[in-house]
Amino acid sequence: MLFVPVGGFFTIGPETATNVCAKLNPKIVIPMHYRMPGLRARVMFGFLKTVDDFLKGKSNVERIQGPSMDVDVDTLPSEMRIVVLSLGK
Repeated sequence: MLFVPVGGFFTIGPETATNVCAKLNPKIVIPMHYRMPGLRARVMFGFLKTVDDFLKGKSNVERIQGPSMDVDVDTLPSEMRIVVLSLGK
């Protein structure tokens, strides 16, 4: 499992994150550190990319309603899967 920053500014952006994922080839990728509705850090808001900037052109995406997920070694996907967690339940 790989937690990867995708928003840029203080960390890597969408393109570099995509390259890191391709090189490491994890079973599950969880994007983090990106612009989202309600973000209060106004200085960063204009500079951060959205998670959708990272997801462009990717078909192996699953969006989960909630801030967590269960992972079991017996049910890991055979190919890399990108899982986007949400703040809501």
